[in-house]
Amino acid sequence: MLESLVHRIDQFDDSPESARENAEKIAETLNERKEALKEASADDFAVIIYDGRTHHRKLPVKNETDIKMSKEALDNRRDQLPDEVVKTAEYYIDRASREKMSKTAYEEAPEKQATNVVYIGEIDKRAWNKKQSDVEGDEEVMKMGGMEYPLNTSSHVKRAVSLFESGAASAEPMERAKTAQKIARRADELNVDVESAEVNRYDRESLPVNFNNYVSYRKRRAPEKLASYYDELEKKAESVSLLKTASLLRKLDKAAGFEPMEGEKIAKSQRISPSAFDVVFPEDEPPVKEASNNIEKVAEVFGDNFAEDYKNNPDEASSRLTGAEQKILRDIT
Repeated sequence: MLESLVHRIDQFDDSPESARENAEKIAETLNERKEALKEASADDFAVIIYDGRTHHRKLPVKNETDIKMSKEALDNRRDQLPDEVVKTAEYYIDRASREKMSKTAYEEAPEKQATNVVYIGEIDKRAWNKKQSDVEGDEEVMKMGGMEYPLNTSSHVKRAVSLFESGAASAEPMERAKTAQKIARRADELNVDVESAEVNRYDRESLPVNFNNYVSYRKRRAPEKLASYYDELEKKAESVSLLKTASLLRKLDKAAGFEPMEGEKIAKSQRISPSAFDVVFPEDEPPVKEASNNIEKVAEVFGDNFAEDYKNNPDEASSRLTGAEQKILRDIT
């Protein structure tokens, strides 16, 4: 529901006041939909992802509105999802569309699937990693200030750090965070010590200690119809990347009137401090990389050899994973 809201927030191009009114109307509709889905059965979802502990029901197809919204959500994210999830969701969205709307959802009939449940351990991680890599592009090249810089050697990394600190990186929060994380990942791979507070603040694997406090503060000041979405964000932050969390928080702040919409200004009294990216990547809290004791689950998903390495040196083992794999690791630990 949270992503459905922020997806529509991206389309707002009117004044902050009108944008907040639109956000509240959308939130009311989505809240009604959320309540209705609490009574839904497993068959009312296009895909259910099972991680060994919990069945995560995704992409509802209970009625015509659900089907349209779920198809749109899948189309927007298919390049980021494992093929097993995409194929399953496509088939059950199409089946629901045929049954409830008397028309196909796709020009070509999706491949038939035996069940709408996808077990995370059966996902072809090698293929998913390649898919993620194809989308993200070459990890050994960094774009900054409209230029491309190689990250093939330790010298390249040190130069990238210097450029980042000098202000060559984009001032846009998401792009700045992505750039810093790419430099940090490459530095880990090449065993380069990065002594830059500006880069290292983004190189964290866990939420900062004050994250929930800042979200609760926002919730108390937000319009009533949007307050519950801050609760949802707190829960979602436990299973998605920090970049995703910061992006969602920033867009939700905009919907609540705490940050200006594109090209608009708001009164200082409406501003929330710190900003969304400063909440997730604070300057005054050094990153802490947490280890996990759930070795059996790690072994089940990633194999015994990786589990043993992770047990002995979690930081080093985690650094060998792609961003997608690190997200899975956080989910199971």
